[in-house]
Amino acid sequence: AIRECSYLGVPAVNIGSRQSGREYSDNVVNVNYDIKEIKTAIKGLWDSNEKKSSNLYGHSGAGSKIAELLSTIELTTIKKLAY
Repeated sequence: AIRECSYLGVPAVNIGSRQSGREYSDNVVNVNYDIKEIKTAIKGLWDSNEKKSSNLYGHSGAGSKIAELLSTIELTTIKKLAY
């Protein structure tokens, strides 16, 4: 959901370390499992009416670019069964 929220500019609170080491945009606030920290982050995002949309994960038109590339290259399949 962090990727979608980034593109749409929806504020997000990331709780814990699961996303550690991954890219994220300015719309994400990282907090630990502390309830006070979580509440503070949510309140801060709620009170701020700022939307921070980002194209960190790419721009529109990827589908068209992929389709164009696939239409111009030779596709082959080599399937080996390992059993």
